[in-house]
Amino acid sequence: MRSRGEAPGRGRRVARGSAAGGTGGDRRSTPPGDAPGQRPGGLGPSGPPRPRSRWSPPPHRGPSMKLELRHRFPVPPEIAWRELFGEAYESAVSEQAKLQRTVLEDRLETGDVGPRRIRRIHVVPDQRLPAAVARVIGTDRFSYVLEEHHDRDTHRMDFTVTPDGLADRVSVRGSWTLRPAPEGCERHVTIEIQVKVPVIGGRIEQQIAADLQESYESAAHFARDWLTRVATETS
Repeated sequence: MRSRGEAPGRGRRVARGSAAGGTGGDRRSTPPGDAPGQRPGGLGPSGPPRPRSRWSPPPHRGPSMKLELRHRFPVPPEIAWRELFGEAYESAVSEQAKLQRTVLEDRLETGDVGPRRIRRIHVVPDQRLPAAVARVIGTDRFSYVLEEHHDRDTHRMDFTVTPDGLADRVSVRGSWTLRPAPEGCERHVTIEIQVKVPVIGGRIEQQIAADLQESYESAAHFARDWLTRVATETS
C-alpha cells in the first residue's frame, strides 16, 4: 500500500501501433520481418512458369510499416495491364488525382527473360503535408521520384519511391500484381515504408501510409470505372 505523498509507480509501456488508419479496400498489416506476398504463378504463357531473374529493390534493415491492398477489376489481367499503363488512362488518372507527373526515363531493357519496361517519373502531389512533418522533410509536399520495373509476362510491377527530401532516411518500396479472379482480375498491392527520423519517424510513416492508401483507393475506383467502360465497349 502506498503512503500519502508517495509518487505513483511507472505505468506499463504500450507498444505503438504500426498500421495506418483509413477506409476502403482490403488492407492488412504485416508484422515487421514478415515477407511480402508470394509471387503468383501461372500468369504468363500457357504451361508452368519459367524461372525468371526479376529485379528487386535494394534491401534495408530495421522495423518498417507494411500495407497490403486488394482491388477487383472487371476485365482479365492482360487487358487491365494494357489499359492501366496506357497513356490515355495515366493522363486521366493524374488529372483526377491532382498530381503533376514528369517522365524522366522510359525505356525497354532486353535480356534472356524478355523485354522489361523501366520508368522513372517525378511526382508532385497537390496535397500539403502537416506542418510538423513538413519542417523535418524540408518541403510542404511529399514530392518524389517513382521508379517502376514492369514484367508484362507475369503482370507484375515492382517500384521504389525516392522522396525529394530526406532520401537517405525515407524508404518506400513495393509491388503490385494482377491475378486472375472470377469475372475479371484482382490487383494485389504490397507496400513497405521505413523512416529513420528520431521522435517523429513513426508519425511520418503513418502520414505516408495514409496518403498512399488514400491515393490507391481513389485510383482503384477510377480504374474500375475506366475498365468497366472498356469491357462494355469490347463486349
